[in-house]
Amino acid sequence: MTTYNKNEIYHNQISCGHTTRVGDRKTGGVLSTKAGILFGGDQSTFFALDSKTGSLLWSFETGGDINASPVTFGVGEEQFVVIAAGESLIAFGLPSVQQPSG
Repeated sequence: MTTYNKNEIYHNQISCGHTTRVGDRKTGGVLSTKAGILFGGDQSTFFALDSKTGSLLWSFETGGDINASPVTFGVGEEQFVVIAAGESLIAFGLPSVQQPSG
């Protein structure tokens, strides 16, 4: 059985510029944001990583297999990230990023 730290796998994947597959595990792609957050999925867990350190910022158990990349979109002033998991689409609202004034 292969064990791994998904923070290291995804951090290396981005810095190396290629897809990493571990054993028979299926993973979706990743989505990076201007704010330095990477969103991705590992089996049924949707997560956010700090793009500079690879540190786990947040995760959510979806209850379904994730085999696709997350997508982001905006409605008005709000931004959302969506993941397909199993037969569901799950959307999360993202906090607004305050731009420095001046």
